[in-house]
Amino acid sequence: MVGWYVAGGPGAGLRFNPLNAGVVKDTRLAGSGGKLAALIPRSVQIRAVRGVPNSPAVTAVMLNVTVAQPALAGYATAYPSNTTPALGNLCYLRGRTVSNLMVVKVGADGKINVRSSSSTHMIVDVVGWFGG
Repeated sequence: MVGWYVAGGPGAGLRFNPLNAGVVKDTRLAGSGGKLAALIPRSVQIRAVRGVPNSPAVTAVMLNVTVAQPALAGYATAYPSNTTPALGNLCYLRGRTVSNLMVVKVGADGKINVRSSSSTHMIVDVVGWFGG
């Protein structure tokens, strides 16, 4: 078990819709834009990708975010588009591949941003979505 939901709590009325995990971004692949540059956000389309509906009712997604081949120790984060991240969601060591499960709000444009404190590859898998 990784958590629970409380009736009447934050996000009340939203339902979690699990998906078979699917890659929405892998910077190791040709045409992906390559490694993330330090502190430069990269946009990732979420709605209408890998089973996530193309609907404003999709308010957040559950993601597995993996950092691979980081040049230095640091942190990575995923956050709604058109906002500024407050904190890192994933800490890593130089050269070590590490992943973390995250729940991320989706921006009004159906996208999220990912960012890392050092140059690294990033793989983003969607495992479910939240919506009314």
